Amino acid sequence: MKVGGLNLIITLTTDFSIHDPYVAAMKGVILNHCPDVTIVDISHSIQPQNVDEAAFILNGVYRYFPKGAIHVVVVDPGVGSDRAVLAVDTSDYLFLAPDNGVLKYIFNDSPKARVFRVINRELFLKNVSNTFHGRDVFAPVSAHLASGHPIESVGESCSDYIQGEIKNSTVEENSISGEIIYIDGFGNGITNINQEQITGRKNIRIRIGDRAIQMLVSSYSEGAIGEILVIIGSFGTLEIAVREGNAQKMLNFQSGDLVQVGWD
Repeated sequence: MKVGGLNLIITLTTDFSIHDPYVAAMKGVILNHCPDVTIVDISHSIQPQNVDEAAFILNGVYRYFPKGAIHVVVVDPGVGSDRAVLAVDTSDYLFLAPDNGVLKYIFNDSPKARVFRVINRELFLKNVSNTFHGRDVFAPVSAHLASGHPIESVGESCSDYIQGEIKNSTVEENSISGEIIYIDGFGNGITNINQEQITGRKNIRIRIGDRAIQMLVSSYSEGAIGEILVIIGSFGTLEIAVREGNAQKMLNFQSGDLVQVGWD
Protein backbone atom coordinates (compact mmCIF):
# COMPACT_ATOMS: atom_id res chain seq x y z
CA MET A 1 0.00 0.00 0.00
CA LYS A 2 1.31 3.46 -0.85
CA VAL A 3 0.22 6.74 0.72
CA GLY A 4 1.94 9.95 -0.22
CA GLY A 5 4.65 8.05 -2.07
CA LEU A 6 5.53 5.91 0.94
CA ASN A 7 5.42 2.14 1.11
CA LEU A 8 3.39 1.66 4.27
CA ILE A 9 4.62 -1.82 5.09
CA ILE A 10 5.86 -2.98 8.48
CA THR A 11 7.14 -6.54 8.90
CA LEU A 12 7.40 -8.29 12.25
CA THR A 13 9.88 -10.96 13.29
CA THR A 14 9.67 -12.12 16.91
CA ASP A 15 10.03 -15.09 19.23
CA PHE A 16 6.62 -14.38 20.76
CA SER A 17 4.75 -17.31 19.14
CA ILE A 18 1.10 -16.88 18.17
CA HIS A 19 -0.20 -18.63 21.28
CA ASP A 20 0.06 -15.53 23.44
CA PRO A 21 -1.42 -12.03 22.85
CA TYR A 22 1.93 -10.26 22.42
CA VAL A 23 1.94 -10.05 18.61
CA ALA A 24 -1.65 -8.79 18.56
CA ALA A 25 -0.77 -6.12 21.12
CA MET A 26 2.05 -4.86 18.90
CA LYS A 27 -0.25 -4.75 15.89
CA GLY A 28 -2.91 -2.87 17.85
CA VAL A 29 -0.42 -0.18 18.84
CA ILE A 30 0.88 0.13 15.28
CA LEU A 31 -2.61 0.44 13.80
CA ASN A 32 -3.65 3.01 16.39
CA HIS A 33 -0.74 5.20 15.36
CA CYS A 34 -0.79 4.45 11.61
CA PRO A 35 -4.10 2.88 10.53
CA ASP A 36 -3.21 2.70 6.84
CA VAL A 37 -0.17 0.50 7.32
CA THR A 38 0.08 -3.07 6.03
CA ILE A 39 1.57 -5.41 8.65
CA VAL A 40 3.28 -8.57 7.42
CA ASP A 41 4.34 -11.39 9.75
CA ILE A 42 7.71 -12.84 8.77
CA SER A 43 7.90 -15.25 11.70
CA HIS A 44 6.85 -15.45 15.33
CA SER A 45 8.30 -18.94 15.74
CA ILE A 46 11.92 -17.99 16.35
CA GLN A 47 13.34 -20.15 19.12
CA PRO A 48 13.17 -18.09 22.35
CA GLN A 49 16.06 -15.61 22.61
CA ASN A 50 17.75 -17.11 19.52
CA VAL A 51 19.29 -14.00 17.98
CA ASP A 52 21.23 -15.95 15.31
CA GLU A 53 18.08 -17.67 14.07
CA ALA A 54 16.21 -14.38 13.86
CA ALA A 55 19.10 -12.83 11.93
CA PHE A 56 19.10 -15.71 9.45
CA ILE A 57 15.33 -15.60 8.91
CA LEU A 58 15.35 -11.83 8.37
CA ASN A 59 18.25 -12.08 5.92
CA GLY A 60 16.38 -14.67 3.88
CA VAL A 61 13.37 -12.45 3.20
CA TYR A 62 13.91 -8.74 3.76
CA ARG A 63 15.06 -7.89 0.24
CA TYR A 64 11.91 -9.39 -1.34
CA PHE A 65 9.76 -6.59 0.06
CA PRO A 66 9.12 -3.29 -1.74
CA LYS A 67 11.69 -0.62 -1.07
CA GLY A 68 10.69 1.54 1.85
CA ALA A 69 9.41 -1.34 3.97
CA ILE A 70 10.17 -1.18 7.68
CA HIS A 71 11.47 -4.43 9.18
CA VAL A 72 10.92 -4.76 12.93
CA VAL A 73 12.77 -7.50 14.84
CA VAL A 74 11.99 -8.20 18.49
CA VAL A 75 14.13 -11.10 19.65
CA ASP A 76 15.48 -9.41 22.70
CA PRO A 77 17.15 -11.33 25.55
CA GLY A 78 18.29 -7.98 26.97
CA VAL A 79 14.84 -6.38 27.23
CA GLY A 80 14.68 -4.05 30.23
CA SER A 81 18.45 -3.70 30.42
CA ASP A 82 20.57 -0.81 29.15
CA ARG A 83 20.93 -2.36 25.68
CA ALA A 84 20.06 0.14 22.95
CA VAL A 85 17.28 0.02 20.37
CA LEU A 86 18.59 0.72 16.88
CA ALA A 87 16.93 2.28 13.86
CA VAL A 88 18.86 1.57 10.65
CA ASP A 89 18.46 3.13 7.21
CA THR A 90 20.08 1.24 4.32
CA SER A 91 18.49 3.64 1.76
CA ASP A 92 16.30 0.76 0.54
CA TYR A 93 14.79 -0.33 3.87
CA LEU A 94 14.44 0.72 7.48
CA PHE A 95 15.15 -1.69 10.32
CA LEU A 96 14.20 -1.44 13.97
CA ALA A 97 15.84 -3.93 16.33
CA PRO A 98 17.63 -4.35 19.65
CA ASP A 99 21.36 -3.76 19.63
CA ASN A 100 22.33 -7.41 20.04
CA GLY A 101 23.73 -8.49 16.65
CA VAL A 102 20.40 -9.50 15.14
CA LEU A 103 21.07 -7.13 12.20
CA LYS A 104 24.49 -8.62 11.42
CA TYR A 105 23.59 -9.60 7.85
CA ILE A 106 22.10 -6.17 7.21
CA PHE A 107 25.27 -4.43 8.38
CA ASN A 108 27.32 -6.82 6.22
CA ASP A 109 25.20 -6.11 3.14
CA SER A 110 24.96 -2.36 3.75
CA PRO A 111 28.20 -1.11 5.31
CA LYS A 112 27.19 2.51 4.66
CA ALA A 113 23.86 2.21 6.47
CA ARG A 114 22.92 5.05 8.78
CA VAL A 115 22.41 3.87 12.34
CA PHE A 116 20.53 5.72 15.07
CA ARG A 117 20.01 4.97 18.74
CA VAL A 118 16.32 5.25 19.59
CA ILE A 119 16.10 7.57 22.61
CA ASN A 120 13.16 9.88 21.86
CA ARG A 121 10.83 8.78 24.63
CA GLU A 122 8.05 10.98 23.28
CA LEU A 123 7.54 8.28 20.65
CA PHE A 124 7.10 5.49 23.22
CA LEU A 125 3.89 4.52 24.96
CA LYS A 126 3.30 6.43 28.18
CA ASN A 127 4.09 3.57 30.53
CA VAL A 128 6.99 1.47 29.24
CA SER A 129 7.13 -2.06 30.64
CA ASN A 130 10.54 -3.53 31.40
CA THR A 131 9.42 -6.81 29.82
CA PHE A 132 7.51 -5.73 26.70
CA HIS A 133 9.42 -3.20 24.62
CA GLY A 134 7.88 -4.78 21.52
CA ARG A 135 4.57 -3.18 22.40
CA ASP A 136 5.76 -0.07 24.20
CA VAL A 137 8.80 0.97 22.12
CA PHE A 138 9.18 -0.93 18.85
CA ALA A 139 5.53 -0.76 17.80
CA PRO A 140 4.95 3.00 18.25
CA VAL A 141 8.37 3.92 16.85
CA SER A 142 7.82 1.78 13.73
CA ALA A 143 4.41 3.41 13.23
CA HIS A 144 6.03 6.83 13.62
CA LEU A 145 8.50 5.97 10.85
CA ALA A 146 5.79 4.48 8.63
CA SER A 147 3.87 7.75 8.95
CA GLY A 148 6.69 9.46 7.09
CA HIS A 149 8.75 10.99 9.89
CA PRO A 150 12.50 11.06 9.25
CA ILE A 151 14.69 8.51 10.94
CA GLU A 152 16.63 11.33 12.62
CA SER A 153 13.55 12.01 14.76
CA VAL A 154 13.99 8.79 16.75
CA GLY A 155 17.24 9.80 18.42
CA GLU A 156 20.94 10.22 17.81
CA SER A 157 23.36 8.86 15.24
CA CYS A 158 25.66 6.19 16.61
CA SER A 159 28.63 4.10 15.51
CA ASP A 160 29.30 1.96 18.60
CA TYR A 161 26.63 -0.65 17.94
CA ILE A 162 27.08 -4.43 17.90
CA GLN A 163 27.91 -5.60 14.37
CA GLY A 164 27.42 -9.30 15.12
CA GLU A 165 29.47 -12.20 13.80
CA ILE A 166 28.53 -14.12 10.65
CA LYS A 167 29.64 -17.74 10.73
CA ASN A 168 31.32 -18.52 7.42
CA SER A 169 32.46 -21.89 6.14
CA THR A 170 36.18 -22.62 5.72
CA VAL A 171 37.57 -23.71 2.35
CA GLU A 172 40.74 -25.78 2.14
CA GLU A 173 42.45 -27.52 -0.79
CA ASN A 174 40.11 -30.49 -1.04
CA SER A 175 37.45 -29.80 1.55
CA ILE A 176 35.06 -27.33 3.08
CA SER A 177 34.12 -27.19 6.75
CA GLY A 178 30.82 -25.56 7.64
CA GLU A 179 27.96 -26.05 10.03
CA ILE A 180 24.21 -26.26 10.37
CA ILE A 181 22.99 -22.69 10.87
CA TYR A 182 19.23 -23.24 10.72
CA ILE A 183 16.72 -26.09 10.89
CA ASP A 184 13.48 -25.34 9.08
CA GLY A 185 10.00 -26.64 9.83
CA PHE A 186 10.50 -29.65 7.55
CA GLY A 187 13.56 -30.75 9.52
CA ASN A 188 15.98 -29.74 6.77
CA GLY A 189 19.43 -28.74 8.01
CA ILE A 190 20.52 -25.56 6.24
CA THR A 191 24.27 -25.01 6.20
CA ASN A 192 26.59 -22.07 5.59
CA ILE A 193 28.27 -23.86 2.65
CA ASN A 194 27.18 -22.01 -0.44
CA GLN A 195 26.63 -23.21 -3.98
CA GLU A 196 29.59 -21.34 -5.46
CA GLN A 197 31.98 -23.15 -3.13
CA ILE A 198 31.16 -26.57 -4.59
CA THR A 199 30.42 -25.69 -8.21
CA GLY A 200 32.66 -27.69 -10.51
CA ARG A 201 33.82 -30.13 -7.83
CA LYS A 202 33.76 -33.81 -8.77
CA ASN A 203 32.83 -36.81 -6.63
CA ILE A 204 31.55 -34.68 -3.79
CA ARG A 205 31.22 -36.37 -0.40
CA ILE A 206 29.29 -34.83 2.49
CA ARG A 207 29.66 -35.83 6.13
CA ILE A 208 27.70 -34.76 9.19
CA GLY A 209 28.79 -36.39 12.42
CA ASP A 210 29.53 -40.03 11.67
CA ARG A 211 27.14 -40.16 8.71
CA ALA A 212 28.44 -39.91 5.12
CA ILE A 213 25.96 -38.75 2.47
CA GLN A 214 26.73 -39.40 -1.19
CA MET A 215 23.43 -38.24 -2.65
CA LEU A 216 23.77 -34.67 -3.98
CA VAL A 217 20.61 -33.97 -5.96
CA SER A 218 18.98 -31.11 -7.83
CA SER A 219 15.45 -31.91 -6.65
CA TYR A 220 13.90 -33.82 -3.77
CA SER A 221 12.24 -36.23 -6.19
CA GLU A 222 15.62 -37.67 -7.22
CA GLY A 223 15.84 -39.52 -3.92
CA ALA A 224 13.75 -42.45 -2.83
CA ILE A 225 11.15 -41.85 -0.15
CA GLY A 226 12.92 -41.81 3.21
CA GLU A 227 16.37 -41.39 1.65
CA ILE A 228 18.88 -38.91 3.09
CA LEU A 229 20.07 -36.44 0.48
CA VAL A 230 21.81 -33.10 0.05
CA ILE A 231 20.44 -30.33 -2.14
CA ILE A 232 21.13 -26.68 -2.91
CA GLY A 233 18.16 -25.03 -1.24
CA SER A 234 16.37 -21.75 -1.79
CA PHE A 235 18.94 -19.87 0.31
CA GLY A 236 21.66 -20.90 -2.15
CA THR A 237 23.38 -23.17 0.37
CA LEU A 238 23.71 -26.90 0.99
CA GLU A 239 20.77 -28.43 2.83
CA ILE A 240 20.60 -31.87 4.37
CA ALA A 241 17.15 -33.34 3.84
CA VAL A 242 15.13 -36.53 3.69
CA ARG A 243 12.65 -37.04 0.90
CA GLU A 244 9.20 -36.89 2.50
CA GLY A 245 10.83 -37.18 5.89
CA ASN A 246 12.56 -35.21 8.62
CA ALA A 247 16.36 -35.12 8.44
CA GLN A 248 16.78 -33.54 11.86
CA LYS A 249 14.87 -36.35 13.55
CA MET A 250 16.60 -39.05 11.51
CA LEU A 251 20.15 -37.75 12.01
CA ASN A 252 19.65 -35.95 15.33
CA PHE A 253 21.64 -32.88 14.30
CA GLN A 254 21.43 -29.45 15.91
CA SER A 255 22.35 -25.92 14.88
CA GLY A 256 26.10 -25.54 15.14
CA ASP A 257 26.89 -29.15 14.20
CA LEU A 258 29.86 -29.60 11.88
CA VAL A 259 29.27 -30.39 8.19
CA GLN A 260 32.20 -31.34 5.95
CA VAL A 261 32.38 -31.55 2.19
CA GLY A 262 35.23 -33.30 0.37
CA TRP A 263 36.01 -34.07 -3.25
CA ASP A 264 38.63 -35.70 -5.48
